[in-house]
This record gives sequence, C-alpha cells and structure tokens, in this order.
Amino acid sequence: MPFDGLESRFDGLESRFDGLESKVDGLVTSVNELLEVAPTVAAHERIAACATASTLFVEAPINCSAFFYSAGERAVKDASAGSGAGAPPVIAVVTAAHCFANFRRNESVSVMSLSGFSLKCHLERVFESPNDLAVLSCTHAAAAPPLLLRSSGFRLGLAVAAAGFVDDAFAGTPRFSLPEFPAISLKLTFARIANVAGYWNNVTCDVLQSSPATPVQWRVNAAGFVDGLVTRGMSGGPLLDLRCGVVGVLHGKGCESSIFMGLDAVDAYLAQKRSAAAGAGNAG
Repeated sequence: MPFDGLESRFDGLESRFDGLESKVDGLVTSVNELLEVAPTVAAHERIAACATASTLFVEAPINCSAFFYSAGERAVKDASAGSGAGAPPVIAVVTAAHCFANFRRNESVSVMSLSGFSLKCHLERVFESPNDLAVLSCTHAAAAPPLLLRSSGFRLGLAVAAAGFVDDAFAGTPRFSLPEFPAISLKLTFARIANVAGYWNNVTCDVLQSSPATPVQWRVNAAGFVDGLVTRGMSGGPLLDLRCGVVGVLHGKGCESSIFMGLDAVDAYLAQKRSAAAGAGNAG
C-alpha cells in the first residue's frame, strides 16, 4: 500500500509537469508571435544587413529595385535550404515588370549593389499585368550575394520592411548609398501588413506609372497592402519579414495604399527551371 500511494503521487506530479510544459510551450509561441509584430532593435539590424546585401538597383527606363532570390520557404537559417538536393540552386534576380514597360527585350540592363559590384542582365521572363513580376538573367550571378528565400509567414499585422532604392533618401551615408551613384540610396521602410487580398478576392488596382516616354497604365492584382510608404524607385524591391524571408515584391502605390505582389508565378517558374536542370544532370 505505501508503494501504491507513492506511485499515485508520482503520477500526479508527472501530470502537473506535463501541464507546466504545455504552458511553457504556449508562452514560447506567444512570445514568438509578439516578436513578429513588435520588432526589436536586433531584428531591425538583421533586416538592414539582409537588405543591403541582396537588394539591387536596376537602371531601366524607369529606375527600379530588384533582389536575389531562390524559390523555397525560409524554414532554416542557411540560404542554401531553398535549393534542395540533386540540383544546383536556381539563382534569379526578381523585380517588377512595369519597370520595363518601354523596354526592348534584346536590350541589356545594369544591376548594381551597395557592395559595389555590377551585373549585366536581360529580361528572362515577364509576368505582365496583372501580375507585375519579372525575372532577370544576369552574367556572373553565381558570385552574387546570398539569396533571399520566401517568407514562412504571411498574415495581418506581420512586421515587415520594404527595401528599395530612391533618390536622396540617405545621400552621403556610405552604408546605404550606391558607390557609382551617391545620390541614390537604399531606403528601408518598416511597416506592417495592413490587408491581404487572398487567392479568390485579389484586389485590382489601376496604377499610373510615369516613364521617360509616356505614362503607362498598369493594372495589378495586389497580394496585400502595407501601412508604410513605398515611394518611386522602390518598385521591384523585396518586402521582408523579420527573419529576412521575402513576403512579396513591391509594386508601389495603388488603391490609395502601398501594395505588394505575391511570388507564386516566380516560384512556379523557378521550380520548373530547377526540375529541368535536375533532369539534364541525371541524363548526363
């Protein structure tokens, strides 16, 4: 009997421990969710480091921004996680299609980074209105900065940062100014996702984009909206979460709000390229 009583007490203690463990897990989840909507100084510095390494300035008919990207979800810290086994990583430069509205497909475009390197690129694939996405093919892209991966979180209230190049944002600041064009600097706008459109109810916006020749009317289906200001030149840049995952591609201002595009079309295209590369490798 004394042993039975001791066993019963042990079972009760074990049950209490399980309950405590469950509460701790819930607390950890709550803290992580809080950090996603209340960014810390460390999170701001991490995003600044990602943005300065991977966001690009595009000299096009309309100066825009772009970023190095690889299809795959931001599940772990290592950027190579998005590439998968059995095939080399698919390196892509992603931007907004409306930047090339008056652009001849056989023309080359210069892409520059804050670190000082410059690439010559061509339009590889354009997902026109209402997607407003483009993939550039660039020489020597394999030696480029780390790739950004897709965000694992996409919901209302998520803390995000819009990154893109504008005129005179931080002119004269070495960390953010382009070496070749000191008056053009990387702008970081910290914001939150204020609305999401969803697959079945994408909001169609009419956006007027000015170009050196004539204004271009560009209809887009927004993937979502942010409560921060996305200004001219930031189009095509990444919208980042606090783990440096790409939530979407900046379009600019439409529907009286700053909007961004989803990555589904780009992801599907890069997955197709990756499969083709893997098939060619197996055939060889």
